Amino acid sequence: MNAREEIQLVLKIVLKYARTQLQEEGGFQAFGATLGSNRDVLMLLPESQPDDASFADVREHWYRALRKAIDDGGCRTVAWCCNVKAPGENDTRVPAVFVHVEHMEGQAWEMYFPFATDSDSTVLYGEQTELAVQSVLFVRDVQRSPEADPPIQ
Repeated sequence: MNAREEIQLVLKIVLKYARTQLQEEGGFQAFGATLGSNRDVLMLLPESQPDDASFADVREHWYRALRKAIDDGGCRTVAWCCNVKAPGENDTRVPAVFVHVEHMEGQAWEMYFPFATDSDSTVLYGEQTELAVQSVLFVRDVQRSPEADPPIQ
């Protein structure tokens, strides 16, 4: 598998888990995932998360957890995911799944997947927004510039 295929595999699993949680629980706590060299995906699920946690706090928690997983060895791709309100049309905020994903070769993206729930409580993802960003997990000496953080839902 090449880097893009490994990233797509992690995204597929992360989005499937997020959809299941949204459909069954109406939301989810932020979580992480790693892909090892044998295409083994390990889900990293928190025991709890404070209701008032800021996006920056959640991001830093998952950066630490994923860096530890990388240091422990064998990770080729890592991701963390949370439920947010993303910019929508006409200055509105819409529910979305946010995913930060990185590959060991240096590729990194932040993605928003807006979603809606149909009459059967099935979560339907809308058109994703994808932004290539600088790797911060596999490269340690990179300083992340401050950004406007999306609010956690």
